[in-house]
Amino acid sequence: MDMLLGLVPLAGFSLLGARLLKRPSALMPLVTVAVTMLWFTLLGTAGLLQVAGWVWYLAGAAALVLVLVWEKRAVLRLFSPGLIFFLAGSVFFIVLLYCTQPLLTHWDEFTFWGPAAKATTNAGELYTTAASNLIPRSYPPGLTVFSYALQFFGGTFAEYKLFAAYAILYLAAFATAAALPGKNKTGAVVLLGTFFLLPLLFETLLPAGQTSTSYIIGMSDPALAALFGGALCLYFGGGNKDARLLLPFGLVLAALTNIKDIGLALALLALLIAAADMFFCERDTLSFFRLKRWKGWLAACAVCLAMIVAIYLVWALHIGTALDVDRFDLGSSAQQRPMTALLGDWVRALFGIEVPQQYSVVNGLMWRALVSSDYPVWLLGPGIRVFIVILVVLVLAWLLCGTGRGRRRVVVFAVASAVGFLAFYLFNIFTYAFIFAEVEAYVLKDYNRYITPYWLGWLMASLVLLAANAGDAQREAALARTRTRSKVARVLLVGFAACVLFTTVYHGRFSSGVSNFLQKSPSLYTTRQDVQQLVTEAKAEGMQPGDTVYLINQDDDGTRFYMLGYELDARLAPVFGRAWGRDGQPLLNEDDSQKIQGKAAGKLVPTLEGYSALENPVVCTPDELAAYLRDTGCTHLLLDALDAYILESFGPLFTDGLETGWTPDGWNVGGQRYYRIEWQGDDCTFVPAAAPEGGAAP
Repeated sequence: MDMLLGLVPLAGFSLLGARLLKRPSALMPLVTVAVTMLWFTLLGTAGLLQVAGWVWYLAGAAALVLVLVWEKRAVLRLFSPGLIFFLAGSVFFIVLLYCTQPLLTHWDEFTFWGPAAKATTNAGELYTTAASNLIPRSYPPGLTVFSYALQFFGGTFAEYKLFAAYAILYLAAFATAAALPGKNKTGAVVLLGTFFLLPLLFETLLPAGQTSTSYIIGMSDPALAALFGGALCLYFGGGNKDARLLLPFGLVLAALTNIKDIGLALALLALLIAAADMFFCERDTLSFFRLKRWKGWLAACAVCLAMIVAIYLVWALHIGTALDVDRFDLGSSAQQRPMTALLGDWVRALFGIEVPQQYSVVNGLMWRALVSSDYPVWLLGPGIRVFIVILVVLVLAWLLCGTGRGRRRVVVFAVASAVGFLAFYLFNIFTYAFIFAEVEAYVLKDYNRYITPYWLGWLMASLVLLAANAGDAQREAALARTRTRSKVARVLLVGFAACVLFTTVYHGRFSSGVSNFLQKSPSLYTTRQDVQQLVTEAKAEGMQPGDTVYLINQDDDGTRFYMLGYELDARLAPVFGRAWGRDGQPLLNEDDSQKIQGKAAGKLVPTLEGYSALENPVVCTPDELAAYLRDTGCTHLLLDALDAYILESFGPLFTDGLETGWTPDGWNVGGQRYYRIEWQGDDCTFVPAAAPEGGAAP
């Protein structure tokens, strides 16, 4: 399988990095993943994505051969528990997911993450320039190009490979935990097992039959958490604070920035925590190349910050050129405003100078969400309980330290990370108040997804500090009589791992009723399989990749529209009344209150009376639909679900009258699905796509 071949450069670069940097090999998979994401992004923006792939594989194979030649039999010493965990876990997920073949199922997986990865892999270029039905977005491509790297020799995109690539990224971050216990392999195994289970712990309770998303999710949030926590683990577990550690640390922060815009905030906060630790705990021993003490501190922080800013600006320049999108404009699609203006509004609201209603409501909801069980962020409830666990871990780490510097490090980390969380939380309040639409902001849509990356990364780093300080105690046992402390620390780590395992099992993460990375429930994919069947029928009826297709679905909230856009090779036209799609604006605009009702208008109705906003209705007559089809360049019609209005008012436009194969309430029972649009002047008719040409398009 091609993905197993992708492990060759990952292993080669990891071993070479450990040899050259003289750092624990457990840290190197994360650094290698980060460099891979940055390498493919930089060459991808230059239109050289396929060149990046060939160079990466050849250089990775050469690195592996070079290490084997240098080390010979001694190469085995580089295979630490962390590196073995990474490689073995990667093989495990590749084989497992190949056998189970999980599919994308979540809304955001079809609005961006899935289509972007599919377009990148199939076209061999960044999603910004590849042909697809993807709605214009400006998200950084770090995850999509990493998936592309591991599917490079596969030919075509496969969803299980996407999940496997992301699982490999998580494992690379978790492997950093094994660098801390030193020669204590038991401690390393305990930490690795704990970190492996943490994603399962940070899931909210799901009804029976739904999916546990850990390790089988195509969105960015788990990757943000893994890289944020992994970066901190790399810093605290990497040994001496010098250029051989701090440059890889900066590369990981740059890769974190290259996942999503919120990654920039997380990268800056991770740098803040590391900078505080270097200043208060490592200033006397810190060296950055030839710079020592405070000069080295300034240089290290400046270089890491420069890496973060550089990758942010590179992507901003690319999307400005490729998509004509200004990365510094924020807000909903209906009202984009400059970042500086929105930040100014936020600052005024913070100080009570000018407080918009949406900010006032969101601010109250967000602070309530920290303690309310209505907004769980993990299996044990709201975020305040995560904070309590982190606080207990840090107190234990402080008590079990063997040195004054170790205790100072715990205190500095506790203060800096708490300040970081406050800043991160305030930033999320800003996004809900000034960027989200009211309908989403007032329910704190996806609250747990947006907050979890910091919680999970914070807990990872706290556990690493406990392990690190237990290690200090173990090394100093002969002098400080702290052997008992190190034993207590190991017991506490084992106990914590046992609690995490018990919690995940108790809450049914592995029960037969929940689809997870080990098993899947067939009912989970009912809608996906139905949409795939619709595409199969349309292709059998004559659909071609060059067609421009308009979908009629009178019973859709947008889910099937996005799924079809992901599945189709043909172009899917925007829904009537909404600016969906890359090629121009539709006939109607979002401010036409007489025509538009709801966020994702698409259900064609004669009048808004009697329809709920949840049905997404939009007033449309046959003449208006014809004008819209001409305006958007549609060549074909795809029928998914109809209703009495479509059958009665639009039926005469179909040459077969929709008289067979459709029930009176609009459900298909073997009828024609795919129609060609033929024009006679300004009038159009819909002809079965496989029928001979009968009219000329204008």
